[in-house]
This record gives sequence, structure tokens and C-alpha cells, in this order.
Amino acid sequence: CRLMQAIKPSTFEDISAVLAIYRPGPLAAGVDKEFAARKHGRVKVTMPGENEGIANAEAVSRLKEILSDTYGTLIYQEQAMLISRRLAGFTPGDADKLRKAIGKKKKEEMDVIRPKFIKGCEESGFSKKLGEHLWQQIEGFGAYGFNKAHTVAYGLISYQTGWLKTHYPREYAAAILTSQIGSNDKIVEGIRNVRAMGLTVVPPDINLSDSTFSARDGRVIFGLSGMKGVGTKAVEKIIEGRNKVKAFKGFLHFLENVDLTHINKAVLESLIKGGAFDSFELNRRSLLEGLEAALRICSEAAADRLRGQKGLFGAKAKQEPDEHARDLALLPKVPELSESERQRAERETFGFYLSSSPLDTYRETFKKFAKYDSKSLLNIK
Repeated sequence: CRLMQAIKPSTFEDISAVLAIYRPGPLAAGVDKEFAARKHGRVKVTMPGENEGIANAEAVSRLKEILSDTYGTLIYQEQAMLISRRLAGFTPGDADKLRKAIGKKKKEEMDVIRPKFIKGCEESGFSKKLGEHLWQQIEGFGAYGFNKAHTVAYGLISYQTGWLKTHYPREYAAAILTSQIGSNDKIVEGIRNVRAMGLTVVPPDINLSDSTFSARDGRVIFGLSGMKGVGTKAVEKIIEGRNKVKAFKGFLHFLENVDLTHINKAVLESLIKGGAFDSFELNRRSLLEGLEAALRICSEAAADRLRGQKGLFGAKAKQEPDEHARDLALLPKVPELSESERQRAERETFGFYLSSSPLDTYRETFKKFAKYDSKSLLNIK
């Protein structure tokens, strides 16, 4: 964002400060501009009261201990508490009362604390003018002061996720998208953001997809749990069957090696429509139209095995069958789904368009004439 570009954080303390500043109160008060100017040397870093000549050397020294990390600007509630303790002699309990009064913006409580603060500054060897000046800053700060403990925690998360996004972008993207499973709007926005990073998000693959989104071969692969109609138990059985055979070699091979009591016709239709079997080089329409026949053959073969009978091909073959040839022999020879049919099928399966959208043809034209998309319309002032 523009604030990050202006401040250009170079330390963890800067990251923490940015998170405290990037709120309506501090931005309206111009804290962002003052902070950036001081950090980059456009404005000399001084302590409160120093330019006015009302802060003696001891006051400046104590204020530096409190405010040096933020270049002499008051940003955190904890800084106001430390000023009250180090310069006005407040007890920890008194300082906490000040924090609560600032946070709740209770003028009557602030009015009670004010004379005690100014008198405390005088008793600590500082001028009344400095006490009044510091109080004025603390009062103004009350409109935007933030809890440092929170910004440090947020800052650590920001730093860690920024590092992951930079060094492990695909794994980071997969984790973010996984956290959004169950919310179509968030996944759509997440995929758009991931693609804006220059990364590729591909449909699920029966041999590669995990339950969650995953990063493989330079791509982000859609997780099986993100598909409508494919429940947790079905996903477990798919992965269990895959682990047993190392990899499914074809559609019939898949059906023969998974527990079909948990993977019913509706689940299989979702997997087909979502492109999970595309790696078998079988078209989706053929799979959909041949599904019942394939299920019937696999059920009959399973029943034969239970009765101790030989399979369809008699004794066990000495060499592995050509699974692709088996699939082609069984499935009807029909044309692939048209682009619009594929888009509609994916929308039924995911709740949104994944591979492509009917609007893709017009997207560049829209950009020429429209500043906003449908989501940002709500934010137009």
C-alpha cells in the first residue's frame, strides 16, 4: 500500500508502527506523513518539547528511551503509560488508569488525571510547560492511540507471511486457499489474487490432489475437499486407494481400487465435471455418459471376487493390462464437452468458474470502459 511505500520499513519496529498508523485516526492526524518524514531524514528527529526549549536534557534522555523506536512520535498506548511513569512519577496502576481513559476517550476521567500528570512532571524536576505540552500530545493521541502488544503480534504474522509469500509463493497460496474452503466468494478472490502473483491454479487431479490445496510441479492444485458433493469420507477413501496402488492408471483402475460404498455416482459426477480425471486423457462427456456402465462392470467384478470366481479375463494376466485401452473400449466415443458446457459443469462442481469464464472474452473490453468491478461497486463513495 502507499503507506508502506512511503515509510519503507527497514526494521521490525517499523512494521509494527505501520500497523498502528494504518487506521483512520492516525491517518487523519497526519501521523503517517510525520513518521515517514522523520524516518527518512526530511524532518529532524526531536523529542516532544525539545524544539520548544521546554524539555531539559534529562527529559529528552528519558523521552528518547520511550520514543526513539518511533522517531519521536507518540503512537502506542504503552508509550503514553511510560511517559506518565518516567516523567510524571505515576505508579503502574495510575498509568493503567490513564491508558483506560485514553482508550475509552472519557473526557471526565482525563480531566481528573490532567492536574496530577502536570504536577507529577514538576515534582520530577521538569517544567510545568513541558507537563502541559506532553499532556496536550497525550490528549490528541487519544483519538488514535493503539496497543503495541497487538501491533507486535500482528507485525510478526505479517513478517512471517510476507517471508513465506516471497520465498514459498506456491505453498503460501495453497495454504491461503485451503483456509478459504467453504466460502466461494473468498476462494474466487483468492484464486484471482494468486493468479495476479503469476502463479497457476489448476483443477483437481485424482493422482495429485490432496484433500486441501497443494503446491506441486510449480502449480497450485485444487484440493478435493473444495469440490461440491465430494465429502470428507469420499476424499479419505480416494487418498487411501491411491496410496494402496501408488497411482491410478485409468478410470476403471480407479473404480476397482476405491471403496465405492463411500464414492457414489454423485461424487464421481462431481469429480468428472471438475476435471479430476483429465490426466487419463478421456473426455468428460465420455466419462459422464459411460459412468453407469463402468460402475456396473466394477460392481459385477467385485461380486465375482467375493464368490471366488475368476475376473472378466479369466486367470490373472501375466502382464499389467493397458488401462487406457480398457477405458477406451468401455466408454462411448462421443465429442468432448463444448467450452460453455465445460464452464457450466465446473461452476456446478466448484460454485464458480475455474478454468475459464464466459466473461473472459469481454474482460479487456470491460477494462477500457469501467473503473470498477461488481465487487468494488459497494465501496464507491
